[in-house]
This record gives sequence, C-alpha cells and structure tokens, in this order.
Amino acid sequence: MKSPLELERYFVSDQAVTARNVFSSEKEIETLIEEYSVSNEAIRLPAVKDHPEKWQVTVHIKHQPSPDTNFPYDFRLTIVGIFRCTTEKAEPSHIERLMKINGSSILYGMAREIIRANTERGPWSGIVIPTYSFYEPKPNNETPPKESTTV
Repeated sequence: MKSPLELERYFVSDQAVTARNVFSSEKEIETLIEEYSVSNEAIRLPAVKDHPEKWQVTVHIKHQPSPDTNFPYDFRLTIVGIFRCTTEKAEPSHIERLMKINGSSILYGMAREIIRANTERGPWSGIVIPTYSFYEPKPNNETPPKESTTV
C-alpha cells in the first residue's frame, strides 16, 4: 500500500549533545521521564502555482537531566520535514491530523538514529531514546463515518 504522505526533504535545524562530567559509569544509568520532552507541530505551507500543497512538520526533542541524575548526556534536537499529501480527496482536517501523527512519527524515527549516532561518538555509550507515540484521539466533534450494515 502506498503511503498518503511523501517526505520531500528533511533537515536538522538545531542540535546539541553534551557529555556530562557528573556522570559515573560505575553507577546505574538513571532515566527520569520528566526530564525528557517531545513536542511537534504541523504547518500548511502556502501553495505555489503548479505545485501541490506542502506541509512543514517539526519535532523538538530535549533531555536535560538534573545535576543529581546519573545520565551520561544532555541533548536537544529539532528536526524539520517537508511533506506533501498524495491523497487528493482527503479533508483538510484529516490531512493535518495525518501530518501531526504520521509525519512526526517519521521524523522522530530519524531523530532517534541521529541522537544515537551522536552520543555513540562521545565518551560514554550511545543512547537510544525511548519510542514515542504522536497519536491523539479524534476530537469529539468529528463524527466517524457511518458503518454500513447488511441484513
């Protein structure tokens, strides 16, 4: 099945990795979820003559442990993708939802590898960040399509 999303290009607009001098490899690594944050946004770009509508999807990832947390790195990364929807008959609200959920998921997978590769080059072992779901239930004001029943 062909995906309704096409990633035209992506780039990293911000990144930093810092090896923490308070980290002790003699102790167990501490991972506190409240020190990790992920956010995303999807913005429809203005249509250009003879070109289909495009979207810019941005994912921000940040991990900043407290001084007392035994974690080897601080890091942040912002990754941006330019997508277009290949489904012509989709409703605008569905396209936006597709971009926020699926577009962000595609970029997050790329960001995981970028962070792993960058931390792998540091003094401590590489970090694989946790998986993340961008799924959000549909708002209550959207009615699902009626199911057909046969008797």
